Amino acid sequence: MGTCLATTKIISVSCLGLLTGFLGQQAFSGLPLLIQFSKSSSLDEIRESAKKIIKKTRSLVLCLGSAATALLSLAFIKAPPRARHPYLIYSALGAPIAMTALFFKTYNVEVKLLDSDSDLQVEASASLKSKKTEKEEPSHLDNSVYQNLGADSEDDKSIKQDEDDIESAVNNSILKTNTIAGLEKLKSGYATATYIVGAAFGVSIIGIYGDFA
Repeated sequence: MGTCLATTKIISVSCLGLLTGFLGQQAFSGLPLLIQFSKSSSLDEIRESAKKIIKKTRSLVLCLGSAATALLSLAFIKAPPRARHPYLIYSALGAPIAMTALFFKTYNVEVKLLDSDSDLQVEASASLKSKKTEKEEPSHLDNSVYQNLGADSEDDKSIKQDEDDIESAVNNSILKTNTIAGLEKLKSGYATATYIVGAAFGVSIIGIYGDFA
């Protein structure tokens, strides 16, 4: 096996190994820890940490995955006919399949977590509005919601302020719950990608060992 071809294979397999390790670290360590400490962290801290993980993962998956696929494909094309082993193609397909799985399993969740005014906020507001509607009781006089139209006293203003504080706290709690649910989906997607890339990495290790043996 030529030196150039051997180097290409080693670099491509290394890229697969690094990608497997990174995705595994995020799926089985990074995200679980973030979810675990989310109860004692503020919503802003959770979302900021999630954004860093998502952006870093996207960059490395694109760079390492593309490099591994390109180099393995090149190694297959440039190798002499007797050295064009199927493991090169199987391994080259690992990263694209993993990227596809990530797209379908995590893209929508990532968009919501990356956008501070995302659908998570809309979902939280809708959920809170639904709960408030359930609590409203129609008037027996005109079948409308009863409201006190008199002048607000100091007590009324204090009560309204308390209600606003409670509403804000409930809304924040719902948004935090939705964010954590998104992180759980993200963890599942990263785990799936880890298994796919890990399988490709295993195949490439066995194949390249056979080449050098």
